[in-house]
Amino acid sequence: MDKVTRMLMLYSKLIKGEAISKVSYCLENEINERTFDRDIQDIRLYLSETFSPDELLYERQNNSYYLTGVSKQPIEMTEYRFLTRLLIESELLRKDEVAGILLMLASNAVKPKDCVSLLELYIEKYENSVTVPLLKMHEDISLVIGTNTAIRILYLEKKHQKKADIVPYNISFSKGNMILWAVELKNEAFEVKKYSLNNINSFMKIKKLSIKESNKVKELLLKRKIK
Repeated sequence: MDKVTRMLMLYSKLIKGEAISKVSYCLENEINERTFDRDIQDIRLYLSETFSPDELLYERQNNSYYLTGVSKQPIEMTEYRFLTRLLIESELLRKDEVAGILLMLASNAVKPKDCVSLLELYIEKYENSVTVPLLKMHEDISLVIGTNTAIRILYLEKKHQKKADIVPYNISFSKGNMILWAVELKNEAFEVKKYSLNNINSFMKIKKLSIKESNKVKELLLKRKIK
């Protein structure tokens, strides 16, 4: 059984409220426990990256897994086609990220098999130059916004790698790009700047802002009429 079909079956059972016995599932689908563990980890990673309130929990007594949360309404085919087109044509995400999102959507659709067939058709043709894991980058920077924390980013600009110390305050979508808005901490001259999220290779937290720095950032944003 290929991984797409296997993951579809596993996630479909979980969102229906079924408890998945590790031993039984491995026997029924002729897979080993290591493969099962990797599939479970992939689902947990997806739930984390999409800020899902649901959790995939382990019940030691029965050696089984179950998904918390209320039951979900299945996605209609018209909705799935629309979401698929948005993801594919935006070309924002890496191929593996698009495939992961569409697979999970297919698992919760009215006609999951039809959705998987559609997924495979689109993913086979999907090509872009994105190398940054945008879902993870978006999540990590979003968690910094509003915490009064400065970060140092490494980013590409005209094929050259540069760095900047910034305070991020918003992420927006514009003209096919995910844009990070920030205040750059450059000497004494703070400046509002924007960066393409796709061009940020990595970042690290460097410090909490001092009261003076925090007030200066607030004054600059108020001056630019940014809340």
